[in-house]
Amino acid sequence: MEKETFKESLQHGTTAFPIAVYPMNFSKDQQVLAHLHYHNEFELLVATKGRLLVQTETETYSLSSGEGLFINSGLLHTITATAAPQEETGFIAVVFDYSILCREQDITYENYIRPLLNGSLEPNSVLSPYVSSLVQELFSAYEAKEFGYELSVRHNLLQIFYLLLKDAKPSKHSVQSTKSAVIKTVLD
Repeated sequence: MEKETFKESLQHGTTAFPIAVYPMNFSKDQQVLAHLHYHNEFELLVATKGRLLVQTETETYSLSSGEGLFINSGLLHTITATAAPQEETGFIAVVFDYSILCREQDITYENYIRPLLNGSLEPNSVLSPYVSSLVQELFSAYEAKEFGYELSVRHNLLQIFYLLLKDAKPSKHSVQSTKSAVIKTVLD
């Protein structure tokens, strides 16, 4: 099957504030929590109840309550419950466009977002306990929608991205390296 058939068409947030937060709770007998899909936005996922299995194109992750994951733009993923049959399952999904963090004409975009989008920079996908707590803080601010909540949400996202990217490694299979190899071959 073509990857394109799994593209999610849902708009997350608005053009002015391109982020949506989804608190998801599932009954005890529900196994598949999110069918195989991808979207152009980034996703932060934190388990809130039970145990989850998150499968991506490249890895499989097991998450217990309080543990989280970063899912890059364009990465196919599915979420299933691995909890005991009588255990409820839940998670918070934060899905957002990079434009909430910076503009394309920004040095932040050039140094961090573009390399993340083109695969030349690989953060650790598993969130630290502290980063998972920041996702839960972001969720609380988003849900409360008190005056200025957009600033709090953006602040948390910037802090999360800083912590995700500060120890990121250059990818062994980056798109940029592949393009450079193709150009070099053509020039030779």
